[in-house]
Amino acid sequence: MITPYSDGIFYAVKNHVNPFILETVSKIAPGRVIDLGCGAGNNLRHMIDLGWDVYAVDREKIAIDMLNEFLPSDHVFCCDLRCMDFSKLPNWNLILCNYVLQHFTRVEMTEFIERINMTSRANCMMILSVFENRSDFSVDEVFLELKNLNWQLKNSEKWSRMDTSHGDPHQHEGVDSFWIKSS
Repeated sequence: MITPYSDGIFYAVKNHVNPFILETVSKIAPGRVIDLGCGAGNNLRHMIDLGWDVYAVDREKIAIDMLNEFLPSDHVFCCDLRCMDFSKLPNWNLILCNYVLQHFTRVEMTEFIERINMTSRANCMMILSVFENRSDFSVDEVFLELKNLNWQLKNSEKWSRMDTSHGDPHQHEGVDSFWIKSS
C-alpha cells in the first residue's frame, strides 16, 4: 500500500520526539509499553534508555525496517491498526498512540478505542496525542469515548506548531493527553 509516509521522507528526520511523552514517562516507573503507530520509534529509543520494555506497531515497511535496527523482531509488528488483534500482544502497562487517529474515520476511531479498552487491564496508562481538525471527529469526541469506557484524564496540553519535516510548511494544532484506566 502506498501512503504519504511510504517515500521515507518523514522517517528521515530522526528527531521527531514528543516532549509530552518524554516528560510524562520520566515520572512513571518503567514497565512494558506498546507504541501504536510508532513510525521510526523515536520516542521508544528514549524509553529504552529509561528502562522500558518496548513493543512497536506500524504499518509502513520502512518504519519496521528502522525499528528492527534496535528492537528484537518479536517486539515489532507490521500491521494496520484498524484491523490489529490486540489480544495477540503481551500485556502492557502503557500505550502510546501518537498522532494516529487522524488517519481513521469516526467509526474506525470508536472501534479502535473499544479494542484497546477490551485488552487493557485496570490501571493501564495511555498517552494519546491527537491533531485538531484533521478528521471527521473532534478531540472532545475522542475524550468522551475514553471517559465512557472508564478512562480517567490525568493531564492534557494543547499545542500549536509549524511543521517543516515533510511537504510544504504547515501549521499543526492538537492535544497531548495522559490517561489511566479505572477498574
